[in-house]
Amino acid sequence: MEAVGTRSIAEEAQRYWRATKSKNTLVRVFQKALERSDVSRDDSVLVIGGGNIDIVLFETVGLTNYTLSNLTSSALARTDRQDKGLLFNAEDLGLPDGSFDVVFAHDVLHHCYTPHKAIREMMRVARRCVIFFDPNDSAFMRALVRLNFSFPYETGVVAALDYSGGGVMGSAIPNHIFRWTPRELQKTTNSAMPERVVRSIGYPYWDFLVNEEGLKLRGETRLGAITRTIGAGNFLRLLRFAQSLLNLWGPVRGQGNKFCGAIIKGELQPWMTPDGKALSREWKFKVASTSRG
Repeated sequence: MEAVGTRSIAEEAQRYWRATKSKNTLVRVFQKALERSDVSRDDSVLVIGGGNIDIVLFETVGLTNYTLSNLTSSALARTDRQDKGLLFNAEDLGLPDGSFDVVFAHDVLHHCYTPHKAIREMMRVARRCVIFFDPNDSAFMRALVRLNFSFPYETGVVAALDYSGGGVMGSAIPNHIFRWTPRELQKTTNSAMPERVVRSIGYPYWDFLVNEEGLKLRGETRLGAITRTIGAGNFLRLLRFAQSLLNLWGPVRGQGNKFCGAIIKGELQPWMTPDGKALSREWKFKVASTSRG
């Protein structure tokens, strides 16, 4: 597979995102996650794997107090905020606990070696909540992979970047596409921070946020044959129409391709010591008693 075009992926993505109305579903879901997590416009936000797409998304919802971070300085240099950014590995952020009100990641976690470890780090650094977008796991999506309508590994992205990056941890090794479910998120967050009451919200949905250039990355799947037959433009119009219908009913929406996760950190568990480091000796286990008649 040849590299797609000559314009950088970042520049092309930003141009497309500023102009397209197809980001409306993502914006709507993001706004809902912000509302349910009680995030205000003044809250400080750390963006993991930040890029121009995140800049456009934050501008759209009105968040301005954010800091981009990425693995490499070259990735940050491709953004509009070249002078503002931090170099971080999502699995080892190297920041003090509670450094930001919110930690955010969009299509980043499935590029990690251990997405669960990245979630733990994001929760640690966030004072209040974590919000992320990643692929959704469902019976329908697993069927699409088996039928070769989707890949289990992101080979197309690495090929589009001239076989030099875009894979696991930004390397040229195609990453496995880790997919989430609400239950997976709940188990992950409870295990990552057992000393606290944590509320997790998992929201699967359909969002075909792709343009004709993006379809080229899927040229080696059966989608490539379909777009070559009916034309990329016609296929995209069909996707947009289908998306509007698929998101109307919860059970069908739950089979979607996208997943939004929100993690709200609460108070210490009632059995913890005030410093959150041990089980309190004052905690009395409540054992249900039964009486025999």
